Amino acid sequence: MKEAKIIQQTWIPVALIAGNIALSHFIYLLAKGDYNYHLWATVICIIAITTGILRANKYLLIGGTGFYSIVLLVAICL
Repeated sequence: MKEAKIIQQTWIPVALIAGNIALSHFIYLLAKGDYNYHLWATVICIIAITTGILRANKYLLIGGTGFYSIVLLVAICL
């Protein structure tokens, strides 16, 4: 019961914010015409975050959000 409350109060809001940023990044990459691995990594992150939110799965939320933060760091550094 306590774990469900932590997921609802902590991870889902963080995942919603990360999902909105990922969707904006995805639309930007599509508009730019940049169809490299950043685009596909962003799509995988969006799918993981969305599935994690719908199923309230802690591991998908953490994995999708963490992986997307790595994708952003790589995109900024390159």
